Amino acid sequence: MTNQVNDSDTCRYELADGFHQITLMDGTTRTFDQFLEMMAYLYGITPEGERLNVLLDLRQSGFPPLQYAFQTAQSFFARHRNRPVTRFAFLHGPTTLAALAKSFFGLLRLRDEGRFFALEETEQAKAWLIRADATHGIGTN
Repeated sequence: MTNQVNDSDTCRYELADGFHQITLMDGTTRTFDQFLEMMAYLYGITPEGERLNVLLDLRQSGFPPLQYAFQTAQSFFARHRNRPVTRFAFLHGPTTLAALAKSFFGLLRLRDEGRFFALEETEQAKAWLIRADATHGIGTN
């Protein structure tokens, strides 16, 4: 069962069973900044030693401007070095940017794990997020 917890004007946040779902409503830099604010909050409330599981739903918004997202994320993660290990499932619609976004995520050299899932792989993305095993890196389903 999913419960609505909090929203910003450009990001929808839901707490689900075993993961946090953040849906970007548009692909602007402002929306990406609000997503990072939500992540900072989640880092702060996640108990030490617990993995943070995040489903980032990009189906409606598409990917934010990738150069901006990459540079902003680099700075953000540098400021949040003591964050919990995070498993990201990126849920996207049909796009040619998924391969480029995957490359950018890999270039961030995070200790986090991320995978990209197409629209029809929503249930696989959710199942992967809550699996107990952890293999760091990036990939596709």
